[in-house]
Amino acid sequence: MERLEELREEIKKHNNLYYNEDKPEISDYDYDLLVKELKLLEGGSTPEDSPINTVGSPTRGNIVHRAPMYSLDNVYSIEELMEFDARVKKGIGGDTLYTAELKLDGISISLTYTSGNLTSAATRGDGKVGEDVLSNVLTIPVIPQKLKMDATIDVRGELYMNKSTLERINAGREEGKKLSNTRNATSGIIRREDHSSSDAPPSCLVSSFYNIVGMSMSTQESTLLTLATLGLPINSNYLVSDMISSIIEFIDYWKDKRDTLDYDIDGIVIKVNSTRDQEELGFTSRAPKWAIAYKFPAGKGTTLLRSIILSVGKTGSVTPVAVLDPVSVGGVTITRATLHNEDEITRKDIRIGDTVIVERAGDVIPAIVGPVLDLRDGSELPFVMPTNCPVCATPLVKIEGEAAYRCPNYFCPAQVKGRISAFASKECMNIDGLGDSIVEILVDKEFITNISDLYYLESRREELEKVEGMGKRSVEKLLAEIEKSKVANPIEKLIHGFSIRYVSRGTCDRLTRYYSTIDQIAACSIADLQKIEDIGPTTAGSIFEFFHNPIAVQMITRLRDAGVRLENAPKITGGKLEGMTLVVTGTLSKPREEIHQIIKDAGGKIGSSVGKTTNYLVAGEDAGSKAKKAQDIGIKILTEEELMEMING
Repeated sequence: MERLEELREEIKKHNNLYYNEDKPEISDYDYDLLVKELKLLEGGSTPEDSPINTVGSPTRGNIVHRAPMYSLDNVYSIEELMEFDARVKKGIGGDTLYTAELKLDGISISLTYTSGNLTSAATRGDGKVGEDVLSNVLTIPVIPQKLKMDATIDVRGELYMNKSTLERINAGREEGKKLSNTRNATSGIIRREDHSSSDAPPSCLVSSFYNIVGMSMSTQESTLLTLATLGLPINSNYLVSDMISSIIEFIDYWKDKRDTLDYDIDGIVIKVNSTRDQEELGFTSRAPKWAIAYKFPAGKGTTLLRSIILSVGKTGSVTPVAVLDPVSVGGVTITRATLHNEDEITRKDIRIGDTVIVERAGDVIPAIVGPVLDLRDGSELPFVMPTNCPVCATPLVKIEGEAAYRCPNYFCPAQVKGRISAFASKECMNIDGLGDSIVEILVDKEFITNISDLYYLESRREELEKVEGMGKRSVEKLLAEIEKSKVANPIEKLIHGFSIRYVSRGTCDRLTRYYSTIDQIAACSIADLQKIEDIGPTTAGSIFEFFHNPIAVQMITRLRDAGVRLENAPKITGGKLEGMTLVVTGTLSKPREEIHQIIKDAGGKIGSSVGKTTNYLVAGEDAGSKAKKAQDIGIKILTEEELMEMING
């Protein structure tokens, strides 16, 4: 059970790093291995909020997608692709046509046109709610602000940056400030806050649409052609065939020719062409059963491993990092790569001084495949894990059952910097202006040693203004943002900002469904915490330990004294929906998040997919597959009006 809980939290962490922070730490392949292990351990008894059932990660956005933005399942071999083909043919009872399209390595986007005019643009988010990026999308020339027809339509596509554009951006930047890849560059531009036009804008290609009034497509190919007719940009590099052998040839061709393109692709998307067959095959909770992504092998290179240094994270985890002679892999210069932990180094027999094979796993993450044994000359040195923290010299500890070493010093400067940066992030307290560089200054100059110190910086305003790199205006703005954060956030974001081990944003949300104040949570026993859904003994023990640590107790006291919000509105008990789980789907008169809040206020819980634990499905227009599934398994379907009658009746 402990491994099960660790896996769920680890996958949720990587979802957030990939979808919200654009800082993935592992490759798609390694991520998929974690998901496969979780599926095996869950053994068919998967809870609705398991990461297996979710798409993307919770976001600070507030744009409700009128149709879910699903993810795609990945395959990495022709054998797995053939298994997909067999499942499709079994599901529809015969042969079918496929389309094969290039899989861009970018940021998924949903564009809404109303009567032909662009009225909304949002990121994927968690698949149901995305981040509003309309102001920045309006500055991208290839995305039309008005279609060639007065259509009301939701368009799905991918934002990306051309490789030549990235080269132009990096040409004007100093070493150390260059952008690492086109995906991160795209994310930075689409999420910027000044909304100004850019001389290096990203581009966009679209591939599907939903909710178009008065039109229905019979195939994916006709969908692409219709999008082009409307004036939207599509990728003309696609194939339609009823032979899986032709699809494999298409994959092999672009695997060899991908470097000839001016944009990054990391695979090929294969879709059943017939929309009727698509409907028959349906969806899982997170992905269509009628589509798959074939991922290309990672690009590789060889270089010299000069040394191994240690990186200390916000919770004290100590990670070995390889320092490499610069090597270009897939158009990106790599100088460092994570080695994960001592056991991994031993397993791969990696030594200092080795010539090593480096790959960009998933075309993003630098990783070391292993040493080139034939090039060893005997001078290579085995890695010996240091016994003390490289930052604060505290003796390291290794917890039984865990691979990583940890620095137990809560006040280790590296941990303090990591925690403060996480606390200030958009995912947590959203303190604008408190970036990594400012955090480093504040910690190094001992203005702050923990989170609560932020709320007492006003008394040191004059000292701050004299610090190089700060200045009067920036200090004024920073202090105003810190002050605003005191009451602007619900306590689940505050708890997430505490950086408690094993505690994800989802865990924080579940905690505050049951308890509305920090004091209530702090008073819980481990047994109380384990009564909350999806919180097992490891996470419960970590939460209990944190709230009973004298350092945390003092920090929370100082937060309270500074006026930081430590409670939410009281939870409703005995409401009309007490103990019920409802799933909401389709287009309703109010934004879906507002409907969710109405249900929560009446004591109900929100489910992400229709299943055995669902009591009711609330369905609006274009309810889709969830309504069909509810009918099939006998779950009562409510209209919005019936829901309100039930609550108010």
